[in-house]
Amino acid sequence: MWMLPLILLACSGATPTEAEAPEPTAQTAEPPGESATLPRNHVPPRPQHTPTDPELGDVFGAVVAKDGDKALALLEPLLASKPDSAEVNYFQGRALIMKQQFEEALPFLDKAISTDPTLAQAHKERAGALLSVRKIDDAVTSIDAYIKLVDDDAEAFYMRSFLHKYRGELEPAKVDALRACELEFEKACRVVGNLDYLINKRDKARAEAEAEAEAGAQGEAAHP
Repeated sequence: MWMLPLILLACSGATPTEAEAPEPTAQTAEPPGESATLPRNHVPPRPQHTPTDPELGDVFGAVVAKDGDKALALLEPLLASKPDSAEVNYFQGRALIMKQQFEEALPFLDKAISTDPTLAQAHKERAGALLSVRKIDDAVTSIDAYIKLVDDDAEAFYMRSFLHKYRGELEPAKVDALRACELEFEKACRVVGNLDYLINKRDKARAEAEAEAEAGAQGEAAHP
């Protein structure tokens, strides 16, 4: 869920494809040769959330097998009998994301988080789903919440770097890309250089604009 999903990795069902990713602005556009989409399969997926409810065992198996239809069928009676279960709602949202039904997944992920704010993977899946439907600010809020719970997930830092970049926040984007690089996310290490290029380009443009404005002001003062 980067659509800001989204299909980032097998561990996050919601990552954007190239067509689904937000269009870069002039401020954040990358130089030739760099992809603006979230990568796939560049880092080992983190373990998925393993349910503590034994009734979700078959659902978990279906999710691992990437069989969204089976997972949704198994979840239907569980939602009826356990509508307030954080795990049941989480897996319902997860299964819907697997079906690319991002908007439909959000209420279930919201329910899971409101019931159990410590269910970390729900925050990450929500961030991916929100990215997929272009709700970038909300996606940042969700990935922030996830990182507060899980501070060693390279993919999450890379996702947040991606989000910051699309908001024009280049310095925070670089900080997160550096952290993802430290956590051995190879793609993020290359992104650090790209962000340096954008920061330098922006600063140069600003300096030139300021110099031009100052020169104009001096000219006006000399010829009132």
